[in-house]
Amino acid sequence: MYPLPHHHSYLAKVFVGFFMVGIGSALAQSPAPLVNLQSQTPGSVDFSNDQFTPLDGGRQKKADALFEKVYQNPSSLPLNVELALAQLEIGNFKGASATLDRVLSLYPNEPRVQLLMAQTEKRLGNAVEAKGYFQEVIDNPLANQLQKDAAKAELSTLEYDEKVWKYSGILQGGIGRSMNPLSSPRYLTIQGFDLANPSYASNYATALMYFGSVSFERSLENQANESMVVTLSRFNQQYQNSNPDINYGLANLGVNTGTIAYQSGDITDRFTLGWNSSQTTLSNKGYMNSNWASSSYQKAVGENFLANGSFNYGYNNQLEGQNYSGTAARSNLMTGYILSGKYFINANWLAEANLSHYNYAAKVSYESYMMNYESASISYFFKYGMITGFVSNLSNQYADVDPISGIQKQIQTASIGGSYTVALPYFTRPERKDLTMSVNYQQSNSSSNVQTYASQSRQYMLVFSKGF
Repeated sequence: MYPLPHHHSYLAKVFVGFFMVGIGSALAQSPAPLVNLQSQTPGSVDFSNDQFTPLDGGRQKKADALFEKVYQNPSSLPLNVELALAQLEIGNFKGASATLDRVLSLYPNEPRVQLLMAQTEKRLGNAVEAKGYFQEVIDNPLANQLQKDAAKAELSTLEYDEKVWKYSGILQGGIGRSMNPLSSPRYLTIQGFDLANPSYASNYATALMYFGSVSFERSLENQANESMVVTLSRFNQQYQNSNPDINYGLANLGVNTGTIAYQSGDITDRFTLGWNSSQTTLSNKGYMNSNWASSSYQKAVGENFLANGSFNYGYNNQLEGQNYSGTAARSNLMTGYILSGKYFINANWLAEANLSHYNYAAKVSYESYMMNYESASISYFFKYGMITGFVSNLSNQYADVDPISGIQKQIQTASIGGSYTVALPYFTRPERKDLTMSVNYQQSNSSSNVQTYASQSRQYMLVFSKGF
């Protein structure tokens, strides 16, 4: 998760609320950039092309039953192929390889078996053998065009994975409407008194957003599953005035982020150590520079659960004098940890949860605070796209009495939202590199014992994304 650098409810809602509606929060590799930006801690994003694909636990019985049938009829091609598929489904790649190897001794020119053997050797990490079998399918006159096309595609992927350098990225743009983008409160609390806010407005403004991210991965020679990854990203959201009396440009937000990380292992068992740097602008002026170190560990637990834990430590430097809301007193040391998990209920349902805790030690005690963040989402994948719903809660507890309000602040922001995402142009289930369209909606409500920080906001947006 991107370490939230500032206490004001406006920024909290922008970072936590809007990013949580990103279209990819439900995908196993989270290709959507809004989520990647929030999860910029290296290791929480899978930079490579591998995927964690959980399997249903009851399939072992099916494989055992097929084994008994093959034992009774060992030369049956259909039964042997069905057994190999069942073994692959439960992750028994060595067993599948042995089954297919025996079948090839009986049917050496069977393209279906050659293709399955190639895919099995690929999963076992035997690249040379896999390439040989893929080439056999391509050259086999008995193979149909679909089999040859599949072999060519997987052979190309295998050759790409052997490259020392890899790259990936995503581009995203959106347009929508946002209510109360300035997080304007109805009341202001001054020395314990709640006074009506003369500048309160809950109008809607047009919101324009773009995001771009690119990652370069350099495999470490002679080291299995070890690499260095550099990621650069830029996020920008602008608001256009719909009311000439209100300057919505004060809410314009920009974030430039760079990360360099060392990662070891595949997505099911990965350790990552990284250094991150970001520059944040508010109202198109310098607001904050942040630098932090991060470490994380990701592990598949069983067949259906992927867990991740990370720790962050760094410094947020407020740029006093450049921005109306910047003050050096808010500069702080940040420490935090994140626990997150993905549970693949079945092939169509995915549940995700996130628990985060941060401490911000500022130069003055009344700007120091503790932040807790919890979120949960559920996604449904089907033929015509993906539907996601989420809830989140962000709470800030300050360490001392604020000199303006005369109260020790507590701020809580609750958000709820959802999205519908499809791959274009045929409105199908989105995949990793598809051009996608997403309709997003969220609403947030901030409550506080200091009315200056109590506000409501809503936002809906149409977002287009393309991965590469």
